[in-house]
Amino acid sequence: MYSYSMIGKPPPYAVDTSLCKEKVFRFNANKQRLDCISYNNDTTTEIYNDTTGEIIELANNNGQKTATLYLYQPLALLKTQGRKTKFTNFADTVIIQGYKCYSAYRQVEGDGAIYFVDYTKEIIAPVIYYDCDLFSSLDGFPMGYSFEAMHMRIWITIKSISKEKIDEGIFDIPKDYQIIFRKNMGK
Repeated sequence: MYSYSMIGKPPPYAVDTSLCKEKVFRFNANKQRLDCISYNNDTTTEIYNDTTGEIIELANNNGQKTATLYLYQPLALLKTQGRKTKFTNFADTVIIQGYKCYSAYRQVEGDGAIYFVDYTKEIIAPVIYYDCDLFSSLDGFPMGYSFEAMHMRIWITIKSISKEKIDEGIFDIPKDYQIIFRKNMGK
């Protein structure tokens, strides 16, 4: 489970639903689910199937439940695209949730953004598909990282890890969600 620690307060122009207060990441062999819970408890869920490249985006905004389906690229292809920029390790190590983590940074080519990350080599897990371009060249699993958004530096850190078996039904569209449209992305 990820939790946000933000330096400073959200800017006055930020809408509640635009900021995620908590993320829950679950996965099995070829599927991922990322739940983002906003400060006003609306949720956005992204379910990624690495076999088909399909993304299901579930949105629950003020009780309105919708599903959007996208076709995207397989994770293996996304990983190769992010290999251009390497991380530079610091000498520092930290312990996050009982795991030894190494500290590193990366400056993104083009926009110059700098990402700081603490990662462990002790967890074998997929990187969240939309973070592949950031972390595919990382030699481990990101346990905490920072980035800049809306003029704030945001630090995301894992706050709990569970190794329980996952019910396969969490990767399906719930019956009370309305499918609104399908899109092809990045193919």
